[in-house]
Amino acid sequence: MRLFRAGPTLASRGAVPGTAPSGEGPGRRGGSPEVRRRAARGDALRAGGRGGGQERSARPGVAPVWAAAVALALPQVAAAAGEIDWTNVDFEGRLYALWRLTDDVEDPGNEFLLNTARLQATWEPAGWIEMVLELEAEELLQAGSARGLLRDAYVELSPFRWLRVTAGQFKRSFSRIERTPRRNLRTIDRGLANRWIVERLGYGGRDLGVALTGRLWDAARLDYAVGVFNGPGEGLLESGGDGLKDLSARLEARPVDWFSFGLSVSLDTLETADLPRLVEPEVLERNPSFVDDFGWLAGSWWMAEADAMFRPADLRLLVEASLGENWWYEGAPLTSAVTFEASYEFALSDEWDVGLEPVFRGELVLPRIAERAQRKWRATAGVNLLLGRYVRVMVEGQFTRVEGEEPNLERTPGGLAPDEWPGGWESVNCLLVQLAVDV
Repeated sequence: MRLFRAGPTLASRGAVPGTAPSGEGPGRRGGSPEVRRRAARGDALRAGGRGGGQERSARPGVAPVWAAAVALALPQVAAAAGEIDWTNVDFEGRLYALWRLTDDVEDPGNEFLLNTARLQATWEPAGWIEMVLELEAEELLQAGSARGLLRDAYVELSPFRWLRVTAGQFKRSFSRIERTPRRNLRTIDRGLANRWIVERLGYGGRDLGVALTGRLWDAARLDYAVGVFNGPGEGLLESGGDGLKDLSARLEARPVDWFSFGLSVSLDTLETADLPRLVEPEVLERNPSFVDDFGWLAGSWWMAEADAMFRPADLRLLVEASLGENWWYEGAPLTSAVTFEASYEFALSDEWDVGLEPVFRGELVLPRIAERAQRKWRATAGVNLLLGRYVRVMVEGQFTRVEGEEPNLERTPGGLAPDEWPGGWESVNCLLVQLAVDV
């Protein structure tokens, strides 16, 4: 279970190890070094041989799986000894400058922000080994905190086309929107539903762990991913307790070029020793008995997710829905979130490689399915001006509406944890303009 402090930012998280989400064709934004590397390595792996290329406990059967994976990979490691390429290093950088205007009553804003400032280095010393290190600066510059400085730090071994082993800090295999790299997002952030399910309830995002991924069935382009993780989130170790782990798993298929779908599940465990990290230090000072009062937060919780993408020509349609337990409420009632997104890209000038992309996204969050009158929804409409392969000017309006009373106080630790709900529980209008550069 990823732990958090209050105060989510607009900055969404970046790229994901393993194959890119199915249905995200190369397009105008698909020419990154990472995409080209994975495409080349995938072709070689499919040709055969070595290519040119999260439940919180050690449950029965898990250890033998990892042991078998290592045993299968060792012959490939031995065979590749001495084939190290010290020069095959790629660098990627992204800088997103944002202007935000909002009529939020509690936090009105007319400000410039550094939404993303990141540098990634990828070293591929051999066709079946890849090491990735990604650093970010936006949180350090804007909040004075170095906690999020290290984003990705992992090694990926690909001895077979049906098996890749990833170890380190990277994104869990949950939610297509969460796994989509920043350069391929059609909107400025990942949205309201993602902020609730992934960021606030912690069923996805970056964590320290080990994962197996690979191709199960070539005809349907069916891929799998399963991983075991610490749980507290990026850069954090467990607080102690019994050392239980979190589990994430995903199946994704693309039977035809224009359609893909995926299914994900996340099983998280929150230990009593982790509870103090759920809230700000001043909350614990005001309420020294927080752990005793909210001990019911500790337990094992689940979330399931399904998504589908349609890509006929330049039209892109995405639907994603999540259903699972809202552990922030006593009794962990069912919660749900749904996202629909549509975009269409057309060329303004082939000579200058300039395009235009209108975008619409609709989202609905139900904190408790049993109380449907208590809900939060958002409509986002925007347009992206695409200047070559590396520059985008993104303009969008976000219209957020809430119905029902703020869902905290009596049934949750609300009031104790500031900014409990993504963006607060009020209706807000927001205008965003972003200059995004990816090189």
